[in-house]
Amino acid sequence: GVSYVDSHHIIPYYVHLIKALHALPGAKEGVTVRGAPYDFRYAPHTKKFDEYFERLKQLVEETYEANNETVVLVAHSMGGPVTSTFLNIVTDTWKDKYLKGFVSLAGAYAGATKSIQALTTGNSEQIPGFIVNRGVLRKNGRTIQSTYWLLPDRAYWNSSEVLVETPERSYTAADYDKLFRDMAYPEGVKVYDTVRDRDYMREDPGVETLCVHGYDRPTAVKYSWSKMSDFPDERPSATNGAGDGTVPLRSLEVCEKWKSTTQIWKVRGSGGEHFSLISSDTVIKLVTDYVQTN
Repeated sequence: GVSYVDSHHIIPYYVHLIKALHALPGAKEGVTVRGAPYDFRYAPHTKKFDEYFERLKQLVEETYEANNETVVLVAHSMGGPVTSTFLNIVTDTWKDKYLKGFVSLAGAYAGATKSIQALTTGNSEQIPGFIVNRGVLRKNGRTIQSTYWLLPDRAYWNSSEVLVETPERSYTAADYDKLFRDMAYPEGVKVYDTVRDRDYMREDPGVETLCVHGYDRPTAVKYSWSKMSDFPDERPSATNGAGDGTVPLRSLEVCEKWKSTTQIWKVRGSGGEHFSLISSDTVIKLVTDYVQTN
């Protein structure tokens, strides 16, 4: 399901939003509110996602038929570019018939710098090493295709912007191949080859869109190693910029530029933090109000 991140129902995800939607007049669980979880390990334009998109298309059609109303898609984080990819695959005729709109919550349309940390050191954040081994996290992260898909996009990070810095050289969004080789991981080049073309993830979806995201949380925009002996195994120092604590602002703002976007909501403070956003009162009210409008 999509209510919680974990099977033990400890870490909430959509649960608060779902409860609010279930409380609306005429709402019925499994009929008016339906979930469409996907396997986050893969990137779109793979067989796995071809199958998922076909199921999603069928789910939208069934929901439309069951309620005799157009459907609102709500997606968070990687779900944003996954949904925009889907909406660029289906026809305009299909979208016009079945969809009312798309609510994008903290969509990572141009990638996220934390993907770099996942592939270099292992993205353990502030978790002590005796609890979580970064090497294990890195090994797992490198097997996940979507980690590469969500690397900062060179279309939004130019060749003069340093993302990774060591005493010997610097790396930009145009240098991922060199980065992989220099950290003794040439296999990364092959995986990255499968996701290099990412134009579709940031293209206008062609349906009314609400672009919602945070903007003032310190967010890593560059990682630096002061000693070559520490690269890439030890945790780097991070240089912060604007964003939602996970996704840099320029990636979050991609959906603001779409012609289909009719509303832009920038959520200030802790409520705009990447994972808090989905449970914030602002977002819950926004979504419940939107689904009730004609």
